[in-house]
Amino acid sequence: QYTTHIEYFNIPVVANSTTFGSIASQGRTNPTGTGSDTRMLIAGGFYYSGSETLDNRVRNDIDYLTIATTGNTTDFGDLTVKRTSTGSTSNNVRAIFIGGFAGTSGRTNTMDYVTIDTTSNATDFGDMSGAGSYASTASGT
Repeated sequence: QYTTHIEYFNIPVVANSTTFGSIASQGRTNPTGTGSDTRMLIAGGFYYSGSETLDNRVRNDIDYLTIATTGNTTDFGDLTVKRTSTGSTSNNVRAIFIGGFAGTSGRTNTMDYVTIDTTSNATDFGDMSGAGSYASTASGT
């Protein structure tokens, strides 16, 4: 079962999570998340209802939410390539989406970027030296 449900918790407080809202686009598994101090981005992922071809199961959606207020996500734009199991990182201004699994094309070396405060489709950032998925990332701000 794929879900659109979003939960949150306050890190300084030991407590259970609380409902934040829902993902406005299709529920999916293995999306990636990154963002800034004010905005969270959720990109890519995989969805299957039983009838889609492999390439139509992999998503290119980017959704965002404003961290300070609970609520549902809003459409941000699209990745340049549909993919799941993607890595992501940001420096509070720019978010980068790295690699992933692109359906029948297999793993990809694609890297995209967006400016976090401006909704738009992703732009090509360059290529990884090799194709891969589940990239581990880090960033200094």
